[in-house]
Amino acid sequence: MAEFISNVVGNSVNQFIDGAMTIVIIMIVWYCIKFFLVTPPTKEEKAARREEEMERGKKFWGKVKEKGKESGIKQEKEKKKNKISPAKKHIVKAQEASEYAMESIRRAAKPADVKKITGGIEDFEHHLHKSWKYLKLLRRDATDNKDKDAIHEIMVLIEAEKDNIKKIKANFPKFDTDWVANITPILDELKTLRGSVHAVWNKMMEYHEK
Repeated sequence: MAEFISNVVGNSVNQFIDGAMTIVIIMIVWYCIKFFLVTPPTKEEKAARREEEMERGKKFWGKVKEKGKESGIKQEKEKKKNKISPAKKHIVKAQEASEYAMESIRRAAKPADVKKITGGIEDFEHHLHKSWKYLKLLRRDATDNKDKDAIHEIMVLIEAEKDNIKKIKANFPKFDTDWVANITPILDELKTLRGSVHAVWNKMMEYHEK
């Protein structure tokens, strides 16, 4: 019985070896035929192939450089956005303070209400000044002259607003019988200043988006 199994296994192994040898012989014959029948590339074909490969390489590295440039621009915009962010936050607060002061003027009905108006105006001036100080530091640290000029332009707008607020504070009327007539020009001036705050905000957005 053991001898029978051994013969079967031996025959199976021999058949496997024969099959493998046949496949190897076929492959050898195929490669020999391919070697002798396929014409080797000419010098022109080799040169054309090298040129094609070089062109593909140029296109590939060109795309890599382009993506790197785009990434660099995006990172620079994000960096500028983060740096100007504190100044922008105070501009938002200045905007809110101006709206609070105007709403307080509209609601004023007694002398005690004047404190709310002046408080709003003080906050307006305070946040404009804080924004201006952040911009001053940002301009000092800027290395690009275009950035310095853009920041300076925003600072000039804020300085003009601060000067107008000082005039409002210096000419702020008392709450008396002529209150409505006297406070109306103040309300109009605050509306104009609120519009200027929008202009400052837009300039800040332009600074880190361009």
